[in-house]
Amino acid sequence: MHEAAVEGAQKALATVESRPVFTPRTGHLQESTRTRVVRTKTGRLLNITNHAKYAKAIDQGSRAHEIAPRRKPYLTFKAKDGRWVRAKKVMHPGTKAYRFLENATQQGFLRIERALSPRMSRIASRF
Repeated sequence: MHEAAVEGAQKALATVESRPVFTPRTGHLQESTRTRVVRTKTGRLLNITNHAKYAKAIDQGSRAHEIAPRRKPYLTFKAKDGRWVRAKKVMHPGTKAYRFLENATQQGFLRIERALSPRMSRIASRF
């Protein structure tokens, strides 16, 4: 059982690292993904987490929201056409949810199922 969970954890990490559904910029998001096999009273649990500050926004998306300056009177940024822009506030359109942790979890569970299926068949054949 433990070996199957470890295989699932490895597959989940490989999914995030090798096939991200988002466009990686620095690789920090993939590197921040962690897996752990936790022992419980009823068996083992595969725990997949990511503690990067922006992981939740990439994984679950974000709603449209206002961005305002914190320390200065204006936001200053370079627009797509190259001009510098000053604004008291801007509206961020939000981001779509990439569900990369959910995808990694599904891939991990599929690997666990594939690893356990032959073992369970062998056990069932004894009865």
